[in-house]
Amino acid sequence: MLTQANYLQNDYNTLAYTTAVKEPRGTSTIVHWQASGRNADGQINSMTIGGIHTTKTYDSLGRVKPIATGTGPSSMQAASYDWDLIRNLKLMMGFIHKFYVGPL
Repeated sequence: MLTQANYLQNDYNTLAYTTAVKEPRGTSTIVHWQASGRNADGQINSMTIGGIHTTKTYDSLGRVKPIATGTGPSSMQAASYDWDLIRNLKLMMGFIHKFYVGPL
């Protein structure tokens, strides 16, 4: 008996940025990852992974500041970052997957 091989399909926008990673399965498609927003520099600031929404904010130098994944009781990540003048990470605060992460 032949079975359908699973494979991933990447979708791209007109600037060749990946917009989604999907897995076609017969007549349906599973969306594993999808970018729903980008800033003016092309950095992803809004995406969905496995049905859970993540937002990112960047400073004027393109460094990630806060990241939030999920909301309310289903929140999985809330982290903020502080950088020095030469773009080294100085501090990461928050929690990831319900584990507290303190100063570096």
